[in-house]
Amino acid sequence: MNTKTPKHLEYKATELERLSNALAVYFYYDHELLKDYKHWSLNHNILHSLLGDSKQLLSSLKNLSLVHNHEERKNTLAFINCIGKNIHGYCRGLEYHSKSPQDYLQAYRNEVKQFMLLFQKWSKTSMG
Repeated sequence: MNTKTPKHLEYKATELERLSNALAVYFYYDHELLKDYKHWSLNHNILHSLLGDSKQLLSSLKNLSLVHNHEERKNTLAFINCIGKNIHGYCRGLEYHSKSPQDYLQAYRNEVKQFMLLFQKWSKTSMG
């Protein structure tokens, strides 16, 4: 069982986090401005969740190399897979509820798909 997380997956997760931040700025998300606002729009809720999950994806992927218990490792891999599916769902939500141009969103979705394909291929070989 290969316990070391490949650098290309960590790099891709880091890029997804950066793209999440850029996407949030593109959709005019300002957490400091809206932190006391009780009724966020749906786009702001989606972007808030997307930012949190992209950070969680990166930290879970980095911590995966520290997990040596087979069952815990399996659960962490399933959790990362679930986060990837959530991020993809957030993209679909922004696509259907946003009036902004879809160029950046489509590029982000493609990056998420590429990450998930790489991750799923690696996770199958790492569990072995």
